Amino acid sequence: MVYGEATKNPEAIKKEIVDFYQRLYTVTETWRPSDGCRVDHIVAFEDNQMLQNEFEEQEIWECVKLCAGNKAPGPDGYTMASYVHCWEVIRGEVISTIRNSHERCVFEKSFNSTYVALIPKEMGAKELTHFRPINLISSVYTNWWTPNNWLSSKEGK
Repeated sequence: MVYGEATKNPEAIKKEIVDFYQRLYTVTETWRPSDGCRVDHIVAFEDNQMLQNEFEEQEIWECVKLCAGNKAPGPDGYTMASYVHCWEVIRGEVISTIRNSHERCVFEKSFNSTYVALIPKEMGAKELTHFRPINLISSVYTNWWTPNNWLSSKEGK
């Protein structure tokens, strides 16, 4: 439904979906704290050096194992359980890709691709409010979990 009328025009449907979610998730009030409330976090020199080091194979493997394997497959059609199960076969390519990304300071955009699927909440759903959006995140996004895991381990120190 676009402006209360049924349509099959893909462009009109796309525009209506984008407009709907922009209105839904746009913050119109300034409720967030001002910059004056920020506390700068300083990373120690040793921690900074560690963050710049190449990822160890064991770190990558630990991150792969930590991913929820039973979640919906990513756009590539594979769940993270597939990565764990086939690790010996794909290990070399995954590690090479991650190290290449780190070395060149380039993260292939397609690795961070996220697709949104609209799942009907009820039979015969027609309005956007009758759908639940879910994200399908690429499995290769695991690359960035290694520094996040390290940073999480440093919290509270």
